[in-house]
Amino acid sequence: MNNHLHFSIFYDGGAQNGRGYGSYVVIGPEGLVSYSAKRLHFMGQANGFLAEYETLHRALMSLGKCLSKKKIDPQATFLHIYGDNRFVQGQLMGENRCLQPSSVILNGKVGARLKRFAGYEAHYFTRVGIKTILGQKVT
Repeated sequence: MNNHLHFSIFYDGGAQNGRGYGSYVVIGPEGLVSYSAKRLHFMGQANGFLAEYETLHRALMSLGKCLSKKKIDPQATFLHIYGDNRFVQGQLMGENRCLQPSSVILNGKVGARLKRFAGYEAHYFTRVGIKTILGQKVT
């Protein structure tokens, strides 16, 4: 873990009236790597869990593109993933089971992306902390 480049992903997803939204920021050894400049919006039916996964999936795709541009092998990187949903963070670490079919699919997509990296840790971060890092108003 110490010989790798470390990247941190802070993300937050949510849903309102069945529509999902989310934001993220990716920070690397040299500072800001990638972020969603505005809230992402997801089409179709969504709930909080799906929005969390979709936001993290988009952050991982963005990080992958940035690493590719810089010719950095993802296997040389270690991720620290911070989210404000304890259940989703637990699913990422294999501590909680994923039972909802749509969550299972997104969990699989996120898991497949995570396997490209040398390793990762998922951490719970307070809602206030996540919103502050993402530059959002805490409601």
